[in-house]
Amino acid sequence: MSIINKVYEIAVRDLRRNYYPLGIITGNMRRTYWSWDSFFASFGANRLKDFEIVKKNLLLYLKYQRKDGLLPKRISSPLYYLNMMGLKLRWNLLFPVYHGSYFISPSVTQNIIFIIACHDYIMQSKDKKFLEDNYKQILKAVVWISNQDKDNNLLIDEGFGANWAESALKQGEVLFTNVCYFKALNDFSKLAALLKKNDDARGYSKMAETVKKGINKDFWSGRYYIDWISRKKQDYFSSTGNVLAIVWDVADRKKGMKIQQFIMKNKLDKVPMITNYPSYPWYKSSILNILGGLLKYHNGYSWPWIGCFDAIAKHKLGMKKESIKVLKRIARLICKHNTTSEIYNSKGKRIKTWIYQSENRFSWTAGLFILAVNEIIKPKK
Repeated sequence: MSIINKVYEIAVRDLRRNYYPLGIITGNMRRTYWSWDSFFASFGANRLKDFEIVKKNLLLYLKYQRKDGLLPKRISSPLYYLNMMGLKLRWNLLFPVYHGSYFISPSVTQNIIFIIACHDYIMQSKDKKFLEDNYKQILKAVVWISNQDKDNNLLIDEGFGANWAESALKQGEVLFTNVCYFKALNDFSKLAALLKKNDDARGYSKMAETVKKGINKDFWSGRYYIDWISRKKQDYFSSTGNVLAIVWDVADRKKGMKIQQFIMKNKLDKVPMITNYPSYPWYKSSILNILGGLLKYHNGYSWPWIGCFDAIAKHKLGMKKESIKVLKRIARLICKHNTTSEIYNSKGKRIKTWIYQSENRFSWTAGLFILAVNEIIKPKK
């Protein structure tokens, strides 16, 4: 058995252990219903044809959708974070949380990835009834996120702590958010077409193309897409935004190859894959992360889920050997610890500080490894 096939089985085991009564939880420590973790993880669950848990997970977030269309970022116990410190607390009360990590603006990532996850579920499961039953609420989620365009250029604006990378102090127009937004608009257009809602289908398809043009106009540096734009352009390399731009067709082949050249030249995929390059200065990270020894949490640590998308991006560009190499590097990390972990340092060691340790049985890693294997090489049954 190859290492990829072996680790595929580990990923399937870990992901299915995180199927809980209401949906998909983060992992074996936090045991929290966290929106984008579970939505990305659902891509893997769909490839396993575990459609019932994916449907249940999507309905959980629709249950707590606000009247204005905003979905919760997470649904959790108020004391969930104490589990990361080794305290095994039982708390059955769950509360929805909508704000970003600094309480000054709403979190935006969940609405966008929810739409993409709905599209993936419906396309994989052929569950048209789910779409018919929930179309109005899905549309409300799209409308809410579209309203976050503050300067009428169709690119989404956000405040501090509103992104998946919550501890990085970014604001304004962020690459990751807008690449995902393009994908969400495109996906929603296809869902609308399924129900023959032609005005919605045409309108959101047109919006998607405008967003794509805006990203290529405002973010492209000549070598890669820059990280974010606030008062000025912040010229960092965002791994998430750039590899997803390839996977989700924001970048053409020429731009995609330039992005990959930058990645390999700077060895960003050595431990697949670091969040950004170069590192942000310390003052662009949360003070709590600094005090907790997690300065690099969203600022240079490696997240295997990003590596999985990088492997898919390389495969899409025809870089078949390089794609398999990345997949094998991720597989070795997982195999070493016999679990799908959350984050690693530059030497491939799992992170542990006095207040935090890398999540094990991490749904996001497990689900996207399953997706990557299905996209790149068909796993043996």
